[in-house]
Amino acid sequence: MAGNGDKPKRCRQLVQELMLCPAGQRQQSIESILDLVGEPGTKNNWKEWRDHCQHCLEAVTELLLTQDLQPDPVLSPFLAILEHLPLQEEEAAGLFTPGSFSALGSPESEAEPSLLRRLELCHLLAALGDTELAAQQLESLEPKAIHDPRLSILRGLAWARILHARKEHRQFCALWLNLICDIRAKAGAHSALCLVLQWIEILHWGRNTAAKRDLLLNILQALPPEEELLQSLAMYRLFTLEDGLVDPNQKMYYALRLIEHSPTALNAQQTQHIHFFAGNYSSAMLGNFQESIRYYQQSNYWLHRNWMYLHNLSQFLLRQLDPAGYCRAMRILGRRVMELGNQVSLQGNAFVETLNSEYEKITQLYRKVEELSLTDNLTGLRNRRYMSNNLHQMFRLAARHGIPVSLAIVDVDFFKQVNDEHGHLAGDGVLRELAELIPGSFRASDIVIRYAGDEFLIVIFDSDPPEAIRLMEKLRARIAAHVFGRPQREIRLTVSIGISHAAHDTKEGEQMEAGIARADAALYKAKRSNRDKVVFSE
Repeated sequence: MAGNGDKPKRCRQLVQELMLCPAGQRQQSIESILDLVGEPGTKNNWKEWRDHCQHCLEAVTELLLTQDLQPDPVLSPFLAILEHLPLQEEEAAGLFTPGSFSALGSPESEAEPSLLRRLELCHLLAALGDTELAAQQLESLEPKAIHDPRLSILRGLAWARILHARKEHRQFCALWLNLICDIRAKAGAHSALCLVLQWIEILHWGRNTAAKRDLLLNILQALPPEEELLQSLAMYRLFTLEDGLVDPNQKMYYALRLIEHSPTALNAQQTQHIHFFAGNYSSAMLGNFQESIRYYQQSNYWLHRNWMYLHNLSQFLLRQLDPAGYCRAMRILGRRVMELGNQVSLQGNAFVETLNSEYEKITQLYRKVEELSLTDNLTGLRNRRYMSNNLHQMFRLAARHGIPVSLAIVDVDFFKQVNDEHGHLAGDGVLRELAELIPGSFRASDIVIRYAGDEFLIVIFDSDPPEAIRLMEKLRARIAAHVFGRPQREIRLTVSIGISHAAHDTKEGEQMEAGIARADAALYKAKRSNRDKVVFSE
């Protein structure tokens, strides 16, 4: 027996010899490959056999990828629908058209369509996990009656699952090698590679799932671009790997490729899985609401198709099994139904979360837009639109609760001279500095509005006339002492201010307008009195 370090190399050599040897010598070659690992029951035997199967897989794959991958016209359509079993009546009839057996070198037989149904049953029972019942069904079949390679594949896949579940590792490995050699001889490397991908899927990889990923990547990279069937089978298996092995961006790449090609190799459950992931990715990673909704809609469609598949599967089992066997199968199938129900709930939650998230984004955007629409672009203060939208309501509330309100209009003296002497950019800078100075002289509850070009409206709540006059005198003095335009220029300004007190005894709709009108009149009085003054409207 070869040493542990030489086993992969020796395995590769023996597999190459097996694939090239005549059919009569095949069993001897397989025994040589199997003898590289100790007999079942020895220490660490399970891990040894798992690793050995991986070495065999790698060697078989390496050899097949060097050969012509031309699809077989008879076998390839069957391999494309393996994931869709059980077949509908019309699909099954279409597979067994006159001449289809002779094309594969097999004798015609009227019994083959009914044999297909029995083998479908075995395959489905094994895939569902009832390997005991699947074995009973398979043992009742005569292997010599199976002439068509398509049916041999079904029988082999079912037995592979059974042997794997029973941990009969030697027999499991021997079956796969025999099956792949047989199919390669009858239908070519393309069909054999389809079976390799099935072997990869069934084999338990333990903690060595990175080796599974690497093998699938090697297959995918070696395939010609036009080979969609094998590419789809490999990509879906890469897509379903755990997140630690394949990052979300790469998964989305596989998902888009699979969706684009609409491969017949994928069943309803697999297609739904892809669209559901794409919806989550578009929502969480890209923030693309419309795209995520589109994928969720497609996922819902395939969920419906999945429910229909489960119904058809139940009807198929009812026709093919006795009552006791049907009850057993339905107990197992019930878990699939529960999983699908959970998936429906999960998808619904994801859909709602996407909607809520997008609604929150839209709400925030609306608030931002609304805030911008109420803000003066130059100064960052509130604008006339804010005054129109909000001040009336504030005045009503103040009147209702008896809160005094004062209004003041601040106007820059000789502002035109600033623009003429220093330019409009300097004038804009002055206005921005004023927008920083003015609010700093008042409380956060008071409101400062850019009323016109160089005019500012100040609304002071809870202040009587003497307090309002005091605050405005303080603001006037602060502005007069400030040097604007530093360091490029030194600009000194004064302001004229008109003040009024809102009368709550007028009609609510007239309070603000009347108060502004009186403040404006006081402002012009201050301007006519040599400016740089605060004037209160009596």
